[in-house]
Amino acid sequence: MFRTWAPVGQTPVLTHVGSWKKISVIGAITQKNLYFQILKGAAKQEDIIYFLKFLLRNIPGKLIIIWDRINIHRSLAVNEFINSLNGRITIEFLPPYAPELNPVEYVWGKWKRYLLPNFCPESFETLKQEAKRSLRKLKRRINPVQSFWNQARLSL
Repeated sequence: MFRTWAPVGQTPVLTHVGSWKKISVIGAITQKNLYFQILKGAAKQEDIIYFLKFLLRNIPGKLIIIWDRINIHRSLAVNEFINSLNGRITIEFLPPYAPELNPVEYVWGKWKRYLLPNFCPESFETLKQEAKRSLRKLKRRINPVQSFWNQARLSL
């Protein structure tokens, strides 16, 4: 919960009957754009490969992907796919436990804190639609996208 109100002396209560269904979002950020894919449930190696193919179709030239060290990024299938591209994608891994160096982490932070606070969807489809709408809103705002690179203090 981000921010709410209640009459003096009463504890604010956010009522919602929900389930534990979740979405995952795969994201990539360039100096000028934000790319994302919304998935039902946890991301799998096939999803990572599909997203990399999407990036290759939409971003010309060679790509440098900066990744954290979660297992899915280091899976055999993902590595085989990247190796099959003859150098079109280069992977750089962040040091362990260094999310502050990852520009896309700033995207997720802003998204969750300012664009989705107190949002309690009634269904998975509502959650997916709102996630897509709010990420598109963030994508249209070029200055925040550029600022995420600046916050990560990465030299390109």
